[in-house]
Amino acid sequence: MELEEKLRVLAVDHHKAVLEVYELVCKSIDEKFGILHFVGAVDCRSGYKAIKDHDHNPFNIAIVDINLKRCDETMIQSGFDLALTIRSCMSGCKIIFITMNKEQEVCKKILREVQPEGFIHKIDCNFEDLVQGFTQILNGETFYSKSILQLNIAQTEDSGYTPS
Repeated sequence: MELEEKLRVLAVDHHKAVLEVYELVCKSIDEKFGILHFVGAVDCRSGYKAIKDHDHNPFNIAIVDINLKRCDETMIQSGFDLALTIRSCMSGCKIIFITMNKEQEVCKKILREVQPEGFIHKIDCNFEDLVQGFTQILNGETFYSKSILQLNIAQTEDSGYTPS
């Protein structure tokens, strides 16, 4: 009997309803994977704990919001810091930022320093867009929403950065 592959997802957003939507998206793309292991976290502290609790069995995907309640004990101040922690602890984990943040400098910093596989502005997407984006990312592609692509074009012109 073949062992089924498990889709391991960490989602960190301060809105519990949003976490439920991400779980539904993951369930809808789960045909490649036999089992879904979904962990939701609502702030930097619970996100960090989930990362440490899964260091032996890392996540395939981490969905992270930028604006999260900070965790003073770990010096993680935002989703940006949490994503850098994920990169250092789980190098194979694909990171997707999904946010309402419109600050161009913050978004450009994430593009430059984290280089997420996905970056979606919440006003740019619906459920089907999330399914498409998550599927592309699981297939080794990148997915950036319209407004992030516009920032990315400006970023590329400014510094020579191109997404991987």
